[in-house]
Amino acid sequence: MAIFEVYLSPNAVTDNRNAFDAGLDKLSNLQFVRDGVSYLALIFPGLWLVWKRLWFALLVYGLISTGLFFLNQTGKAPLIILALFLSILPGLYLFLEGSRLLSSRLQRRGWQFIGVVEAPNIEIAERRFLTNSLNFPIKPVNTDTHSGLLASRATSARNHDERPEFGLFSES
Repeated sequence: MAIFEVYLSPNAVTDNRNAFDAGLDKLSNLQFVRDGVSYLALIFPGLWLVWKRLWFALLVYGLISTGLFFLNQTGKAPLIILALFLSILPGLYLFLEGSRLLSSRLQRRGWQFIGVVEAPNIEIAERRFLTNSLNFPIKPVNTDTHSGLLASRATSARNHDERPEFGLFSES
């Protein structure tokens, strides 16, 4: 069974309401991120980054790939072997930590982590979460965009122990 992290849209919660009133009955307010490895990211890292719309990570991947290409063009055998070995590393990182990048992107955009669901696929995860979490209390989100972003980062840093850790490099 897979583990899915569940995030609530920043537009769904503006005051202190229960989850049903906040719009958890609508799947458009929820985002499910599968925690686990991504074989597509290992084989085609650039395409995976475009598909998941991780533009900054795509830029970093492009710079690394360009550097490795020029290292490979030197014509020296040890550098070519080194470039071939290093070209595997970005795909391996995305293979292991791609879901963590997706979770981080959602949190930067103001999505609120509200739970974890264990299910064999996304459809069953959505069904399980919606049927089991209708009275889940949601913390209010500050609507001021500038101070809200800073406050949400400070709150997430202070309340770090509330969120379960997944992935290869946990932030503990």
